[in-house]
Amino acid sequence: MKQISRRNVYLIIAIPILLVLLFCEWFLFRESSHEKEADRVYHVFESKERRVQLLMDSVSFQLTNNPKILSDWSLLHFFQNHDQGL
Repeated sequence: MKQISRRNVYLIIAIPILLVLLFCEWFLFRESSHEKEADRVYHVFESKERRVQLLMDSVSFQLTNNPKILSDWSLLHFFQNHDQGL
């Protein structure tokens, strides 16, 4: 009889803890981590895409203003953006 009551004590302690954890997960962590991570990756790619677009616009502007620049290797300084991940 004492062993049955000991098991019941563990169940009486474990069930409320489980219910509290389920409640916390349901109400406090509604947005899944996959959605957050996907949103973060989307914003990173979006910002890099804007930077590449600005870089390409500046290169095309340089080419339209000075077409002789193609004979020179001076366009390479535009593409020295390894630290920005471009």
